[in-house]
Amino acid sequence: MPAERLEGQIARTLELVVDAEQLQGVIMGYMVDLYGAKKGALLLRNEETGRLQSVWRCGYGEEEEICFEGEGRLVRWLQVNEVALRPLQQGEVVDYLEEGERLRLRGLGVELCVPLHAMNRLIGLILLGELAGDSRVEVPPYLLTQIGLALQNAALFAQQQLRLRRLSRAERLATAGELAASAAHESRNPLTEISSASLRWA
Repeated sequence: MPAERLEGQIARTLELVVDAEQLQGVIMGYMVDLYGAKKGALLLRNEETGRLQSVWRCGYGEEEEICFEGEGRLVRWLQVNEVALRPLQQGEVVDYLEEGERLRLRGLGVELCVPLHAMNRLIGLILLGELAGDSRVEVPPYLLTQIGLALQNAALFAQQQLRLRRLSRAERLATAGELAASAAHESRNPLTEISSASLRWA
């Protein structure tokens, strides 16, 4: 499928899909198709650990660890340069990376590393390997920005939904507690009357 048509499809999808997992699958399907990749992984920043961790993968085993430190040289280079890294063609950049990062890129067979930004911050990476298509194809910067923002919005939406579910549960528990207290109070009233009456008659 021509790149322009794929771009049109992904742009429309980004406007319509809010579910985080579905959005991740659509984005990675687009990237894998565009480059004819046999391997792919989407890494997003984990706010608790600061690491970029795999949330979607194909062609990689579940046992393979796919993550990078959020403050490592790879992330810093991608943050500053805001362009894709092609490890096989950009040896000088790979030499600049930390040894662990070089070994991980090589071990995963990464041929293309695409940064995803939102609000001037690197929020994720797309890793692709075993490319059958032209690796020099460039995803337009505006589309990468849209992808980054869509992923960020989907994550925020998921967090909001979780908060709402927790709030709803807390409200239900509070209501149940109030009902239980009210029922206990109501059941004590007749018992008090019976106890008082039995004392009067005794």
